[in-house]
Amino acid sequence: MAEFECQPTLSTYHCVLSTLIKESYLDDVLKLCQEMEDANIEPDKLTLGMLTNALCKGHRLDEALRIAERVPQSIDALTLNGLARCLCKEMRPHDALRLVENIKAYDIFPDAITCHTVMCAFCKVGKLDVTMDLLKKASEESPAYGTAACNAVLDHLVKMARIDEAWHMFQELPADPDATSYNIIVKGLCMKRKIEKAQELVSEMAARAFTPSLETYAWIAKGLTRLGKAKKACDFLLDLRRKGIAIDSAAVNEIIDVMCSRKKEDVGRELLKEMNGHGYHPDACTYTAIINGFCKSNRSLAALDFVMEDVLVSGCVLDITDWSLLFKCLYDEGCLDEMVKLYDILLENKVVPNKATFNIIISSFSKAGRVHDVKRVLDDMYRNDIIPNTKTYEGLIDGDIEDISCKVELFEPLIGSDIVLTAEKYQLLIGGLIKSGEMAFAMRVLHEMKRNGCPPDKDTYNALVGGLCNTNMLSEAMEFIQIMKDNECTADAATYTMLLHGFWKAGQIDKLKSLYMEMKKNDISPDAATFNILLEVFSESKKAQEVLRLLDEMRLHGCPPNYSTLSSLHKKLGFREFKKVKNHVKELFGIVFMPEASEGKENEPDVKNFGLSFKQSASRTARKGKSSTKK
Repeated sequence: MAEFECQPTLSTYHCVLSTLIKESYLDDVLKLCQEMEDANIEPDKLTLGMLTNALCKGHRLDEALRIAERVPQSIDALTLNGLARCLCKEMRPHDALRLVENIKAYDIFPDAITCHTVMCAFCKVGKLDVTMDLLKKASEESPAYGTAACNAVLDHLVKMARIDEAWHMFQELPADPDATSYNIIVKGLCMKRKIEKAQELVSEMAARAFTPSLETYAWIAKGLTRLGKAKKACDFLLDLRRKGIAIDSAAVNEIIDVMCSRKKEDVGRELLKEMNGHGYHPDACTYTAIINGFCKSNRSLAALDFVMEDVLVSGCVLDITDWSLLFKCLYDEGCLDEMVKLYDILLENKVVPNKATFNIIISSFSKAGRVHDVKRVLDDMYRNDIIPNTKTYEGLIDGDIEDISCKVELFEPLIGSDIVLTAEKYQLLIGGLIKSGEMAFAMRVLHEMKRNGCPPDKDTYNALVGGLCNTNMLSEAMEFIQIMKDNECTADAATYTMLLHGFWKAGQIDKLKSLYMEMKKNDISPDAATFNILLEVFSESKKAQEVLRLLDEMRLHGCPPNYSTLSSLHKKLGFREFKKVKNHVKELFGIVFMPEASEGKENEPDVKNFGLSFKQSASRTARKGKSSTKK
């Protein structure tokens, strides 16, 4: 255009600026504005509004303000409101007020929104005196507008929880308060728990023929409840009902919820019954609030009574998730028969629990060892096409089901399914099956564990080895030494000790000795339980020299014999052999064994060896000795 000696017009600049703003090129926008200023082209109201709005959004407030103040005659109410709002947001109410006052010289007056914005901003920065001055001016110019402005500032203070300032301002309002003013300040006083003062204002409203809003009544009822005066709140609401003033269900629900949170469930229930007689119809939220209140107060039986007499009779359908808390509460308080009762009632009313609720029920019955109820609930799950998930089986595993015949039946669906448990839960399940003698199924769970990418750890393998040894499946138990090695989980002293114990019980002493040599060859240090078994073996066969050699090894490994071990040796070895052992023990460990003292002394606890402890073995041998003496 310069080449053809043609100057751009305001319309041209407007089009270019609009394009640059859409692309967010604010630096170029400012350059173009400077070019307009140099060319003495002033933006019109539309262009100025577009510019200031874009710069404010781009956090270039000072540039927007500079451009606007250069052409104040082009500022309209919309542009002024946008600039004032941004200045107040940046905590610059003085700049906003200066801008408003400056444009009045051009017969441009701010609208109510702009004035309210500036006044509230002064409140926010603690300049209540400035706000009051502005309100006085507004009231002098227009009483109606002054009242509206006062209400806007009052509401702002209440929302900011600055109730004392709001109350002070209400008492010194430059304009007469209207019903809205009263409703706002009553709400604030209730928030501050100044209920008596709030009730006085409600009476004052009636004297001035102002009608309190339903929200105002609700705030007073909630305030009374929060002060622990739930009965007064109940009477207050019922009195309103009798006067034909109906607070909506949402407000009543909120009041009942507050009552229940203050452990006033009985008052909430009483209010519910009374309100029913005055045309109030509670909904699911109302019933849920009271049920949850009873449960949180550990009053599950009262909650169940409320369900039976109120909820089910009303025909109101609660969300199924609301039942989970009640089932859990009944279990925690030991009310298992009542759990069954509630479960039966729900099914009779065709209310089918969801998976989460089913899991809570199954977990509770399982922990209580109620196998029949567990099986029944599982059958109901399948009947309603609800497939058990990980949580279901975790609840069963954590339970106390002692019925051996049921364990395989309960966990059979787990095998080959898509359900993956944690390694810890698999270990607990395997341990429980071994304890119940279900070795075959325990092995299947082991394979399932591997299939699901949960490699067994040493404790899991040791539990299986111990179970196999206790069921005299020694060949299968021995295979685990290689299996553990193949799975980078080397057998430890506990593994070998259980195998040694198994061979000792089976009378296979040669294999026991061979296994012990293998243990030493693999540099696995024996522990106290290992030595206990070996001492038993050699003392039973009267091999005193082997016993002495073992005592030397125990010295090297820092495993001194306890009184239980020495007592067993004393009973099994001959007098001369034991005398040598006794002296050797004194020499190696500084222990002086007194047979008469050990008889009255409680045996010291032995190290757990995942099989029978040496102490148990010793007592078994002692019983044999007594029986042979009787014979």
